Amino acid sequence: MFNIVIALGLVFIGFSAQAKNCSLNYNQNDVQITWTAYKTPKKVGVPGSFNKIHVAGPSTGNSVVEILSQSSFSIDLLSLDTKNPTRDKTISTSFFRPLKEYSTAKGFFKNISKSKLDMVLNLNGKTKTVPMKLELSGNTLKATGKIDVLDFAMSGSLAHLHRACKDLHQGKTWSEVSLQFTAPFHEKCQ
Repeated sequence: MFNIVIALGLVFIGFSAQAKNCSLNYNQNDVQITWTAYKTPKKVGVPGSFNKIHVAGPSTGNSVVEILSQSSFSIDLLSLDTKNPTRDKTISTSFFRPLKEYSTAKGFFKNISKSKLDMVLNLNGKTKTVPMKLELSGNTLKATGKIDVLDFAMSGSLAHLHRACKDLHQGKTWSEVSLQFTAPFHEKCQ
């Protein structure tokens, strides 16, 4: 009996020694924030992204929830990119420059679960909680949600953009903007 206990103990110790000690990590340069604004009465999407994003907080943790709950971000709003330099200049000049605090949006995440989270976003001096759907596809995290720029006291900016693009937008510039955050995570085992 004693020999069986010792043998089982040695087997257990062998499995424990072979068990992986793994964590998740991401590279800040791989984080993407994309958006879609809408124009025309048919609500045609205009996609874009921001090229300058700073994420503060741990890049490694035991879970996505652990990493996100300790992270915050800032976005350089003038780093927008729609793949159309003329459009970028119009949006930058007409939409973001009239803001009181136009250069940066800031935020963090809370109430994180497997399928949703809340993004707390500070834009134009206003802070709002934005519910977002959370998906983990493979090793890539994707959070999607919508904001209304009018909730951030941006009616003046929207009016400037509408005037600048009235003919191109066929008289309709929407206040709703869809947002998407993506970050690929990698498992690191020792």
